[in-house]
Amino acid sequence: GGVVTKEVGDIGEYLVHGHECMRLKNAGKKDLIPLVKRIPSAFGVGYDISSLEPDGTKRLVEVKTTISSSKVTFANFHLTPSEWKAAESFDGRYFVYRLMVSKNRTRLFVIQDPVNKYKSDRIEMTPEDGVEISFSEHAGKWEELMIWKD
Repeated sequence: GGVVTKEVGDIGEYLVHGHECMRLKNAGKKDLIPLVKRIPSAFGVGYDISSLEPDGTKRLVEVKTTISSSKVTFANFHLTPSEWKAAESFDGRYFVYRLMVSKNRTRLFVIQDPVNKYKSDRIEMTPEDGVEISFSEHAGKWEELMIWKD
């Protein structure tokens, strides 16, 4: 058995969509919440969620979800060619949310501007049908995943 990758990805995107809505709500920007959108992967834009900063500028989020609790697996993820290209284009507005979903808890590690992190040697990147990324805790920060409550 096991969970199908697409389902895992959908769960992760759903959770992160709620997290982004809460981030805006907590910043007193409820009016921006309807603008937080999940983008169907068929569009190939290179990110999963179009979100916003409290000041209204865009925050583009690629969600990488795993259900494995192994540190090694967690510290690695793949970006497709279109995801890496979007990361290059949007630099500081592009975020990878690395999400680990397990029975007991969900952990969220946020990496802003992965291309710049690679250029400054804070993540490792291997070209492979897009790129394979491996990162350490210096690459970003742990955040509390917020669950949407109206």
